[in-house]
Amino acid sequence: MPRGVVLTFATATDPGTLTVAVDERYISADDLQPSALAFLGGGNEWVGGTATSGDAVVVWRTDGKATWWFHSFGIGSVVDVAVPDRDHVYVTVWCDGHDSCRSGLYRSNANGPFELLRPGRLRGVGFRRLDGVAIVGSSNSDPAETGLIMTGDGATNWEPVPTQCPPRLFLEDAVSLGPKTIAAMCVGSPGTGRQLKALLITDDAGRHWTVQSTTERNGGLPYMGTVGGFDLRPDGAGWFRGPRAPLYGTMDGGKTWDPSSVANGDLRIAAGAGLYGANQGGVLVWDPDRQATLLLETVDGGSSWDEIYAFPQGLGPG
Repeated sequence: MPRGVVLTFATATDPGTLTVAVDERYISADDLQPSALAFLGGGNEWVGGTATSGDAVVVWRTDGKATWWFHSFGIGSVVDVAVPDRDHVYVTVWCDGHDSCRSGLYRSNANGPFELLRPGRLRGVGFRRLDGVAIVGSSNSDPAETGLIMTGDGATNWEPVPTQCPPRLFLEDAVSLGPKTIAAMCVGSPGTGRQLKALLITDDAGRHWTVQSTTERNGGLPYMGTVGGFDLRPDGAGWFRGPRAPLYGTMDGGKTWDPSSVANGDLRIAAGAGLYGANQGGVLVWDPDRQATLLLETVDGGSSWDEIYAFPQGLGPG
């Protein structure tokens, strides 16, 4: 396995003395504790997480071969990864107060350097190939401060998006489906593997929301299981997953959801999932028998899965 090295330099100058400290950390894909996934198919996979060194790292390959490229953001964790096309990647990073790292939303163009677009403790990032339209969630450390911000020009200018989660529920994740169309997943406080949920959709950038499904009686969303992230496509295909839930799928825009056998939320945990077609996508699943995090792909809506890669580390904290 090819390995890269992260070098962090710190300098201090006293009268007549120059001191240079070097912090050297070696990283490979096999050091990654995965927590986020962006999957385009055709050998184009992006995985984010935390390395055993403590670095917030994203690794990727674009040709399906054995070599993984990597980038470290410093000491911290990758929260989410979005790849709207083969030339752009967006990553949200949380840092742990280390000087080598800045929390925020980053962008890279065609495997170039990563640029910090918006600093702050941000959460999920939901991009589609929609001329720069994007949704980013703010930190959920305080539900009262949770919200969405939206850009329509590739992350130069941002505007807040008003959300209308039902009482006792707060925003967990969101994704853009069109220039002004947004799907948002609202959740309640989890308890013993159960959680109130509601999927909302707006067609006017948040001015008005309609409830697509809920955990109320015959509401379409399962009460069992917690939500750690979700994905929905304009064609109606979608997934949601969580640490206490199987991987649930929808083909009708989120009105109804059915579990997949690829993860049960108990021993086999889905850490990240991404769709690149109505029946095509990838998922990161912790396999307790293999003691590895598996990158799996389906091309038939989850009826069967092929192993793409096995990361020997456990799941990351993203």
